[in-house]
Amino acid sequence: MKSTENFYFDIKRINVAHEFVLNQKDKCEYLNSRKFYGVIYALSGEAEYRFSDGNRLTIREGEVLLLSPKATYAIVTTKPFKHFTVNFELHISTSNLSFFTDDFCLLHTENSEWYRHTFKELVTHWQNRKSSYEMRATASLYHLLAFLCTEIHEQKYNTASHLRLRPVKEYIEQNFNRNISLNLLANYASMSTTHFRREWTKIYGTSPLQYRDTLRLSYAKEYLLTGYYSVTEVAEKCGFEDTNYFIRFFKKHTGITPKLFSKL
Repeated sequence: MKSTENFYFDIKRINVAHEFVLNQKDKCEYLNSRKFYGVIYALSGEAEYRFSDGNRLTIREGEVLLLSPKATYAIVTTKPFKHFTVNFELHISTSNLSFFTDDFCLLHTENSEWYRHTFKELVTHWQNRKSSYEMRATASLYHLLAFLCTEIHEQKYNTASHLRLRPVKEYIEQNFNRNISLNLLANYASMSTTHFRREWTKIYGTSPLQYRDTLRLSYAKEYLLTGYYSVTEVAEKCGFEDTNYFIRFFKKHTGITPKLFSKL
């Protein structure tokens, strides 16, 4: 059985969508962060991405690279690197960004021709500037990201440790509004608390209880936006016994109060 995740990106705007050739003499570097998300498809040639933290990767024909805004790097080529590039921004408050635990994700994909076609469709919409081109390009980007994130997730997380922790993850998702202790979760996984915490954080990029809090925040936003529940009722539904604590929690993670968020 394949693992699934409900990653959701609320696209704010596309900044750049083009086909580009980077030659050896060209200088391309982001030393102060990218400031936007990026997805690249290699059409021909290859390029080495040298990240400021010491990581290096080479992207080759038919491969796809997803970059986060916090990535800082320089690109080095030894021969012309022809590629599609799409840079975009997200609405942070309404996007599930748990996917971006790393600065980059490189996908060696068996679906290369599908990606080539979808990138070309997106770039064509963007560059032709015909009626509703932004909407058409954004629709293509949603299609692209949904497919890409599913593939990267399957490639990255279908390991023995992930399969062992999956029931625990499902337990948290079904009981996010209850009091859950780290010891309880470790016992559920038949691990020591230390080993469980280490394996969980290595796979999911956050602690088990932070993951629970992410779910609480996501559900709280949904409940608030329906307009059916008061702030106190939302707090109770999401597992907060103290409404004032819930308000502080919500504001800490979103920058605004629950009441103000419900009016957006």
